[in-house]
Amino acid sequence: MRQFRLIAWLAVAVLSVGAVVLYGRHHAAALQHPLTANTPLPPVRDRRPLPAFAVSDIAGRTLRPADFAGRPLVVTFFASWCYPCQTDAPRIAQLASRYAGRVRVLAISIDDTSQSDVTRFAARYGWSFPIVYDPTDHLIGPFRVAYKPTTLLVDAHGMIVWKLLGPLDAGWVSGQLDRLLRT
Repeated sequence: MRQFRLIAWLAVAVLSVGAVVLYGRHHAAALQHPLTANTPLPPVRDRRPLPAFAVSDIAGRTLRPADFAGRPLVVTFFASWCYPCQTDAPRIAQLASRYAGRVRVLAISIDDTSQSDVTRFAARYGWSFPIVYDPTDHLIGPFRVAYKPTTLLVDAHGMIVWKLLGPLDAGWVSGQLDRLLRT
């Protein structure tokens, strides 16, 4: 009886793993690129406003949502020690460079132990846009952030259009920014 239970348990385990592998193979493209450039922009009525905030960046400037009005905005939440954030950092730098003068970028450090870690991270990746060190993680609540990296795309009117979890697909983000610049 004990041997039968062991064989049954192993059979269930093997079938479960097999099902996961088959699902992954069948949906691999969708799992790697869950959003495509053809994804329509959400209707304005479905967008929510950027939360109110007044924070200082690492250069000592006070930042508010009104400071970013009139142009699309990319807001990225990161931690200097986070590997996916390190993978994203060059992509964010390239987006900031490519869209300089047309799109603003704001980086918010969460879950970091010191501002010097954040400053070194920014220097390492050539970030020259505003960076906020949030040692108490008080911005994650209003922005509804539970994961890093998280990136928000905000339209020129201060409305959040997309919330992206995990590393960016720079091509997709560029496509969406191009669309936001046309609207």
